[in-house]
Formats: sequence, structure tokens, C-alpha cells
Amino acid sequence: KEIRSRNHIDNQKLKKVKPEFIEAKDLKKGDYLVFRNNNEIRDDEKYSKDFCRFLGYYLAEGWINIGGGRNRDGLNVSLAFHIKEKKYIDDLINLSLKLFNRKPYTRIRENLIEITICSKDLGLQLINIAGKGAGKKKLSEEVMLLPPEKQKELIKGYLRGDAWYGKAKLGRHNLYR
Repeated sequence: KEIRSRNHIDNQKLKKVKPEFIEAKDLKKGDYLVFRNNNEIRDDEKYSKDFCRFLGYYLAEGWINIGGGRNRDGLNVSLAFHIKEKKYIDDLINLSLKLFNRKPYTRIRENLIEITICSKDLGLQLINIAGKGAGKKKLSEEVMLLPPEKQKELIKGYLRGDAWYGKAKLGRHNLYR
């Protein structure tokens, strides 16, 4: 239904339209997004501002290694940054020491640095909170309901990651962030 003429939205027509779910990839210019603001906030002290920023880094640049590297029987959490992103690399290393009492292993490959934290507990925690895999990460409800100041730290870490475009291992799918 047409609910707009030029730059005016007819609120009466808009109220009569029944919203339908459309995947983001199928949205077109001119579509309207309808969403409900969530006024529920649930703080959880296990999610500090520092942990939320770390979680943002993980969402943007991280992955879980299962049964490999220096921790063959467990999980490793790895993140990658461009070698020139020294400020973010230092922040991540400091967060690892402060939050998990672990000095991460670093490896330089061409123009990027991989930072790996060997911790099965951390890997399992991140899988539980946010999932794993570039296209499959999804925040848990408990994180989505954190207070805005903690969510801000998560977004800060996420935005410090750089966007990436490329082909999946099988070459059939495009991955975006």
C-alpha cells in the first residue's frame, strides 16, 4: 500500500498496514522498518564495561579455534587486527590481562596481527553469549538488555573492527560485516 506522497507520510494509512517480516537482504528503497523500543533493562555485574568492549572486539574481529594451536584439548579465542591498529591491539592485550589474567599469544602475518587467548572457559563463555562463526554470531538476550552505558562499550569495540568482504571457504557465498 502506498502510505507516502512526496515527503508526507499518511499516519492513518500507516496505522492500518499490517507489518510483515522481511529479511534484511530483501529490503528495498522506500520500505519502512517497524520495531518496538525495549524499555526493559537488566544489569548483570558479570558484564563489566571492559568485558563489553572485549565482546565488541570479538564480534567484529574474533573467532573460536576448537582443539588446535597451543591449546589442543580446548578452545582458543583469536582476534585479528591490522598491524597499524596499535591502540586497539594494546587495548585488547590489556583487557586480556585484566579480565582473564592471561597474556595472549601474538603472531604477525604480513600486515595483520593475530591475538590468541588460550582459554577453554572464555571460548565456551563467548559461544554461549554470542555464538561463533562470521555469519552466525548473535548476542544473547542478557547482553541485549544490559544498560546503555555497557552496550555503548560493546558498540565501541565492534566499531573498532574493520569491515571485510570476501568469499567463504567453499567460494559459493559472500560474507559481509
